[in-house]
Amino acid sequence: YQVHTAVGDAAAGAKVNSKIVPLDYELKNGDVVEIMTQKGKKPSQDWLGFVKTGLARKKILAHTKKGHEIAAFAKKGGEFVELRLSAKDRVGLMKDIAGVVSRFKISMQGITTEHQNRLYPLIVIRAPIKDRQQLERLMIKLKSVKGVEEVGYKTIQHGV
Repeated sequence: YQVHTAVGDAAAGAKVNSKIVPLDYELKNGDVVEIMTQKGKKPSQDWLGFVKTGLARKKILAHTKKGHEIAAFAKKGGEFVELRLSAKDRVGLMKDIAGVVSRFKISMQGITTEHQNRLYPLIVIRAPIKDRQQLERLMIKLKSVKGVEEVGYKTIQHGV
């Protein structure tokens, strides 16, 4: 985790001096380390038993806590979704989008944007949704925001 969070999050195994070792292998001075990653891999709560740094512990706890929150919310009948908006960039766009989400009394858990190889930027919002009706009404309102070209969503599975 000290080198890069994405590497720590996707760690599937390790090689020390070209030999495969478990992630809890204790390093010695001069060891050459290669972290093997796997797409879709997530940190395990078991890792808390051997990590040494506070940063690593914090990142692992954040991932496992997020998974527990998603599962608990789903038990109450809700679900987490990623809203995916394609929009023409303009001043005030994010404020207008956040205003629509706020009026639905939805707490955004995360927002990212993707610009590469796209005509219009993609805005991805992670949020808890009470039910399908709320989601459908929200998507209709988001489509009416000036500059928003497309609105879609993806359900986030438990533990993701």
